[in-house]
Amino acid sequence: MPAARPARGELWRHVITEREGRIAFSARHLGLLRSEGEFRRFRALLELDPERPEATRIAGTVETGSATVAYPGADEMLRSEAFFDSARHPEAHFEGVALGAGRAWRFPIEGTLTLRGIRRPWLLEARLLGREGGQALFEAVGRLSRRAYGMVAERLLIGDEIVITISVRVPV
Repeated sequence: MPAARPARGELWRHVITEREGRIAFSARHLGLLRSEGEFRRFRALLELDPERPEATRIAGTVETGSATVAYPGADEMLRSEAFFDSARHPEAHFEGVALGAGRAWRFPIEGTLTLRGIRRPWLLEARLLGREGGQALFEAVGRLSRRAYGMVAERLLIGDEIVITISVRVPV
């Protein structure tokens, strides 16, 4: 059931799951190739004023065991102790707020990412891609260091930088 449109200047709250969005990740291999994957289960609460998307707040949880990559054995590797350690850390969490320094179509979101029990500041560059059919299309991109979260396995094969891309479609 669609959310009621908020009054002008009022925050709009929307729960986002894998039905309304996608969380993808990519890494470089041997400095030449790029692999891509996604998290199939997540939930986030998005709070925004449709007239001022730069005032966005978000809090989300990703099930680390839902990570998938299109290579045989890669899903199990990602769940292992050397990577997400999904048995001990089944969820990753992010909480952030827009800094308000950008424009409505492009703005930074600063927050804290907790992954493998390690909390680190994390910055996303969000942008409003457009509006169509009563929905707003947003994308946010962030980069993180595997090493900063204790994921140092396969460091000669897999690059340290992981790019996370979050795409969502929300009714406005």
